[in-house]
Amino acid sequence: MRNKHILLATDFSDAWADRLPEISTMFRTLGSTVSVVHVITSAFQLWLQSDTLELQIKERLAHWLALMQEQGIATQDHIVRTGNAAEEILATAAKIQCDIIMIAADPKRTFLGSTAEAVVRTAPQSVWVYHTEHFSGFQHIVCACDMSDESAKALQKAYALKQEYSASLDVLYCLEVPNENILGVSRSEAERRYDEYKADSHTRFEAFVRTVLDSATLPAFVHLHLVWGKPSAMIVHHASDCQADLIVLGAKGKSNLQVLTLGSTAHNILRTARNSLFIVR
Repeated sequence: MRNKHILLATDFSDAWADRLPEISTMFRTLGSTVSVVHVITSAFQLWLQSDTLELQIKERLAHWLALMQEQGIATQDHIVRTGNAAEEILATAAKIQCDIIMIAADPKRTFLGSTAEAVVRTAPQSVWVYHTEHFSGFQHIVCACDMSDESAKALQKAYALKQEYSASLDVLYCLEVPNENILGVSRSEAERRYDEYKADSHTRFEAFVRTVLDSATLPAFVHLHLVWGKPSAMIVHHASDCQADLIVLGAKGKSNLQVLTLGSTAHNILRTARNSLFIVR
């Protein structure tokens, strides 16, 4: 996680300003280089104040970077763009070749979705969706895995954060009901089969986690959880129950249909979770 270039996309809301010291501490701990961008989305606002608006925004962005520099954080660019927020954030990220985009979750989602959702759909970089009202540092992290290569990358990032912050890490694996015919089978036999399936899944899952973390045994404060149910719902429920500060997910490749329908687990979690979400690519 260290020495990553993070693009912080801000709308200058009070929540962002209030959380700036906390976010700066996180950037410093992670050893990150930070750039900031603000997108002017109102053509009328730009026309009305065209002579001063962009200058004012640039000055405030420069002030944010100066505050970060005072805390020993490496900074790079402060950028103002005009147009569609998601498109301009993505274009900026591509131009400066950042590793991670950080954007605030939008509680006022429209029918077409929030800016954060639009960025998550198409960004080739990892995306950190930050809940400004529900984040208080790193004490408890949840990483959802399905034993894919993508989830292995997510687990590595989650574990790096756990190490940086001495946090507790829950690794979650959602089980689907076995695809077998249990008609005519007694309840005790069905339960025995499910228990056997769960035990076998746990063995494979623990082996996967140990391999990814390159550890013969599970490291301290890394806890495995196997749950039955739809992944997006169970991940949100688990993170809520344990009051997790962050959910970490691996992003899989997406078809055009998935981009349009937001059918992936990550997108469903983005729409329902009240936890910050780190989508690793």
